Amino acid sequence: MTLRLPARLWTAYYAGGESLSDTIEVLLPDGFMVDELPEPARMSTPFGSWEASAQMKDGKLVFLRKLQLETSSLPPERHSEVPDFFNEISRAEQAPLMLVRR
Repeated sequence: MTLRLPARLWTAYYAGGESLSDTIEVLLPDGFMVDELPEPARMSTPFGSWEASAQMKDGKLVFLRKLQLETSSLPPERHSEVPDFFNEISRAEQAPLMLVRR
């Protein structure tokens, strides 16, 4: 799904100050191991930042991600950066993870 917003004529103001973070731990099925992890990803813009990573820790697959939204304003000519930011997050969070049988 791709986020699209209509063209703007005026400056857009974004109320930020929000921070969201997730840590997801997955115990792999018996007989499987990680073959390939997604690369860590990071993005920073005037209105927000995001980062995500995946790693093996203590026999578990651990996904970490954090989204920080900032209070900001964007002139109409930069408004397309907002959906671009969230579309890039969506694309990066769909990166494949490869498991193989031992």
